[in-house]
Amino acid sequence: MSEHKIERRQFLWLGISRPVSLPLLFIIGCDSGKQKSIVNSHALNPEKSLRKLLLLLGPWTPSEKEQGEDFVRRFLTSEHAGTYIPESSGLLQSLASRFPADSMAVNQIDLRKFPANERELLTNLTRQLYSFVEIRFHVSGEPPWGECQPDRMRYTRVSQSESI
Repeated sequence: MSEHKIERRQFLWLGISRPVSLPLLFIIGCDSGKQKSIVNSHALNPEKSLRKLLLLLGPWTPSEKEQGEDFVRRFLTSEHAGTYIPESSGLLQSLASRFPADSMAVNQIDLRKFPANERELLTNLTRQLYSFVEIRFHVSGEPPWGECQPDRMRYTRVSQSESI
């Protein structure tokens, strides 16, 4: 019977120690002010991070995802990917972790939220992506490069976007 009895000192210690430790637990559990990413930055390898960023920055809508995936596959096997993957792998991973998983063709990105090195990488990647003829033709609505068009007089007329 005596083993179930709590002494007064033990009772007071249990009554004081738990409420006293609550502020410490609250401080540990609070946000430390660091910017949290939507996805763990180490969940994606550098190649998948670059793939995610290219689809995010590219002009492809979700219905054109297959076309975007084809371009990204060719980009990753070309020498252009070599300028990003070995040198900027950590930056690619941290930058890709700031965006939702299946986002494509964002309209705008607020660059003020990013550190200078990530901002520079993002602008360089965007600049390079939109310098490719294939992407410029896709954005402007031109027919694909190198394919014969059924309308031979297409380039002799004013385009519909300029006929306003």
